[in-house]
Amino acid sequence: MPKKKKKPNKILYWIPRVIMILYLALLLLLSFDKTGETFWENILGILIQLILPAVFLVFLLYTWKKPLWGGIALIVLGIITFFAFGTYKEIITFLTITLPVLFSGILFVIEGKKK
Repeated sequence: MPKKKKKPNKILYWIPRVIMILYLALLLLLSFDKTGETFWENILGILIQLILPAVFLVFLLYTWKKPLWGGIALIVLGIITFFAFGTYKEIITFLTITLPVLFSGILFVIEGKKK
């Protein structure tokens, strides 16, 4: 009797991806909150603040193809944001900046182990 292929769990597949896409949307929205003296200072400030969403986008794209290693990388990135941005100081900051990355990373690792 031929073995049946296990169907991938669609919810487990999409939840971490949707969380990271929403997280990137939040970071992009927050990056346009820069005001400077001149037009060029505004542009420079926005470009500097777009570096973090670009880094997370690269990790998301990598994680999409290799969920186990990408999930581990997201967990490490979440730990880095925990200490680098001091999100441990306030619970709201922790919940909006660090927790989505950690939670997505854990879900990606679980998905990667199931493959």
